[in-house]
Order: sequence, then C-alpha cells, then structure tokens
Amino acid sequence: MSSAEVIMGFAPGAVGGFFNVFVGHPLDLVKTRQQVGGASIAATANASYRTNTATLQHGSTKTMLRSIFAQQGVTGLYAGVSAPLLAVVPAFAIVFSTNDCVKNMLADRGNASQLSTSQFAIAGGISGVPLAIVLGPLERIKCEFQVHGASKYSNSIRACAHETYKQGTLFRGTALTMARDVPGNAVYFASYEVLRRMFCQLQGIDSPSMAATVLAGGLAGMANWTIALPMDVIKSRFQVGAYSSCWQVVTDLIRHEGPSALFRGLSPALLRAFPANAACFLGAETVRTMLTKADR
Repeated sequence: MSSAEVIMGFAPGAVGGFFNVFVGHPLDLVKTRQQVGGASIAATANASYRTNTATLQHGSTKTMLRSIFAQQGVTGLYAGVSAPLLAVVPAFAIVFSTNDCVKNMLADRGNASQLSTSQFAIAGGISGVPLAIVLGPLERIKCEFQVHGASKYSNSIRACAHETYKQGTLFRGTALTMARDVPGNAVYFASYEVLRRMFCQLQGIDSPSMAATVLAGGLAGMANWTIALPMDVIKSRFQVGAYSSCWQVVTDLIRHEGPSALFRGLSPALLRAFPANAACFLGAETVRTMLTKADR
C-alpha cells in the first residue's frame, strides 16, 4: 500500500473525529453527568461533593448547560475534552479506514457504494471493534474526570489519568464499550449510506450534495445513539461507580430508578448527535474529495 493510499484511508476519519468531538463535547459532558447522577452513584460521593455539584449533575439539558457555563465558564463546558480528542482523532481514522476496507472487500472489486444495507451494517459493525479498543481506556478517564474532576483531581485531567492508571482500572469498561460500539457503528454507517443514497435519489443527482451529507450524517448519529444509549448508560455507571459487574449495574439501576434510567441522557445525546456527526461526515467527505482530486 502506497503512502498516498494510507493518507486517503486515515485522513478523512481523523478530520471527522476532530469535528465530532469539538462540536459535540459540551452536550456529551451533560449526557455523562445525567447518566451517572443517579442514586447509586451519588451514594459513592461525599456529602459536600453532592451539595456543591447538585446543579451541575441534575436537571434538564438547558439548565445544566447554563449552570456549568455560569459556574465554570467555557472551560467547564469542555471539561475532559483532551482525553476524547487524543482518542477520537486516531480512533475515527482507524474506524473510517476499517469501514472502507471492509466495504471494498465485500464489494469484491465492484462499487462499494452499491452494497446492500446488511453489508454496510457488517462493515460498520466490524469497525466498532478497533474503536472500542482505543476509546475504552480514554472514556474511563473522561467519565471519571467529568464526574469527579473538581472534587478528587483539582480539575487536572493528568492527575485523573495517573490515578486511574495507578489503580489498574484503565481498561475498566472496555468490553462494555465494545458492546456499545459494534451494534452502534453497524447502525451508524448503514443508516448514513442508505440515507445519503435516498437523498441523492430525491434530489435527482449522482454525487451527494453537501446538504445530503449533513442530513445523512446527523440522522445517522441520532440512530447510532438511540441504539447505543442503554449500553452507554451501563458503561458509564460501571466505569465511575463501585460495581463488580455489568449485571450489578443493571439490577441496581432498574431497582432504584426504573427501566427508563437506561435512556438517561437521551436528550443531550440526540441534541449532540446531529450537529456532531453532521460535522464529522462533512469534514470526512470534504477531505476525501480533496484527496481524490489531488491524486488525479
């Protein structure tokens, strides 16, 4: 494989990953705090922590965003952003490259854009494996910092990462991350390809327009999180709480908060999903087009 082919495979995903994190992080912060702000997690924190952070851990998405901004400013909205940036940029590069590689294998020298929905889903699902391996440890640090950064680590993500590594819990929840990302990515990439193809047909064009890419990317992100959110809630609780197993998280959550708690954080997740993933795919497709033209 030539260096040009390597760049063609990794660059679009890297750029897409950067835009995904930058656009979506404030709402991701709210989602995480809503997910772990329940009774079982709150019980693990001391009384002063619960009192000082009550408005930052609970409430509507709008209320939490306003509270975080009022008390911590713009930097508060991007608490823990360095961890996902360091992870997501290379992870998305690998994910998009893996997805393209599997699609080309399934196409068997044909046109990869003409694959069936199930083939797009297979390619997307396989791409979720390397994503989870890269993201798992970084999400452990991100969730820990977003919830306990001020009280335990003096707002130092480096201290959070060091303590997590020292405790040997860096890979806590990585298997659950994979259980979230494999089906999530299957829906993500399959819905993106199908929607983009549908929008092209509606517009009567062969090549997708910017509007088609933005709409398909945003809706694909929303479809992804609708499927992935219950496992994301379980993962976040497990990574931050004092649980010994995934099953203990599920039983404790349902017993104290009901089945609806599995969809805690849905509002900020969906609000984040559309702009973040629209920006992700727009960035990725723009870079792909630029590289294709430069390679001619």
